[in-house]
Amino acid sequence: MDYQDLDQIGTGGFGKVVRCSRSEDGVVFAKKILVNEMPDAIKRFQREVRILEKLSHPRVIRVEAAHITDKPYWFVMPLYRRSLRALIPATAGDRKRIASVFIGILDGMEYAHKQGVIHRDLKPENILLDDSEDPVISDFGLGRAIEALTSRATGSNAWIGTPAYMAPEQMTDAENADHRSDIFSLGKILYDLYTGEPPAAVPDLSKLPIGLAAVARRCMKTRPEDRFQTVRELRQSFDLVAVSRVDVSGEAELRALVGEISAQMSISFAQIERLAELISQCQDDAELLHEITIPLPLAALAALATYDSAIFKVLGAQFAKVAVEQSWPFSYTDDIGSACRRMFDATCEPDLKAMMAKTALIVGAEHNRFQVMAQTAAMINDAKTNEDAFAMAHALETASDQLWAVRDRLEIRKLHPEIRELFERGSG
Repeated sequence: MDYQDLDQIGTGGFGKVVRCSRSEDGVVFAKKILVNEMPDAIKRFQREVRILEKLSHPRVIRVEAAHITDKPYWFVMPLYRRSLRALIPATAGDRKRIASVFIGILDGMEYAHKQGVIHRDLKPENILLDDSEDPVISDFGLGRAIEALTSRATGSNAWIGTPAYMAPEQMTDAENADHRSDIFSLGKILYDLYTGEPPAAVPDLSKLPIGLAAVARRCMKTRPEDRFQTVRELRQSFDLVAVSRVDVSGEAELRALVGEISAQMSISFAQIERLAELISQCQDDAELLHEITIPLPLAALAALATYDSAIFKVLGAQFAKVAVEQSWPFSYTDDIGSACRRMFDATCEPDLKAMMAKTALIVGAEHNRFQVMAQTAAMINDAKTNEDAFAMAHALETASDQLWAVRDRLEIRKLHPEIRELFERGSG
């Protein structure tokens, strides 16, 4: 397929971008041409094309055609009108528009990470769009497969990325930077979108609403282990706090409060009081209570169980009701299993512990998810006291058709006699 170069529309340290037309039908594209032909530059360019060819998602730029085996090195991609940098002044404070753009970016990065690819140079200039509904991530020239060694393309002490958006470890330990470095950059982009200005070395998060500030703050933690550990976790918190404050309903406030708490990974007494009050107001909305349980951290669940055990039981019952009534995407069943485990650990109530184990058992068995079944087995093993064991045995007996899913994961002879009898009876 031939492409005729038309005019230059951009340039950078390694190459230039020109507008081109496809000879077959005249459709106009953008062509990225490598100008710097140093060996490292060629390897980086080739790696970018190979990464993009591996990815297929509407929020990741696609390769239409490429020539990367010898000079001249180039690849063709769709032509977009502008980068996110040009849009940012118009997004300041516009929560609806920010949500549209940022969720699109999160979709693309969650997909890339699932494919084993990290970007390492996320910034507004590398997000392209025609309007706020169609952001696509581009410029994977510094990206790599997660399992690959960074040192293949960079020196061991080389910086990787753009300083204003780089995670600290990209400056000090570039070879070991991982997908959480992208999460740091996403926090900086969120700050840009809301304030309309590029972040300073230490962004002033007081310029953001409390919920968005909590999300951005956790993204930009110095230590990778203190950030959101996956884009999925970040998305769960952002979805909740992105609710417009114009909507003052209990549902909207509950979503926003849970988003703040899950981003903080902690909870104040004032927040726990309000959380209990809002759950009480929304207690008949099983779908909502199920949704807000998924991202709540153990510390918040334990605080709620201590503060108001009755409301905690309502939350647990509604969460479990929705969990077992429908089919879920595989990745979400793992979220359900993890939430069951946190609920189990947060409470001292034997009946509620048993309910969480039963819920995980049913979800794990119905979806054949090993991770969920492992969570279930761990909860069953933890039923050591007589009270816990009697409640567990009673709950599991009502789900006897699913016991096969965890039988091989348990050392039956080490279980409490009441639970052991249930499994022995089922195998007889």
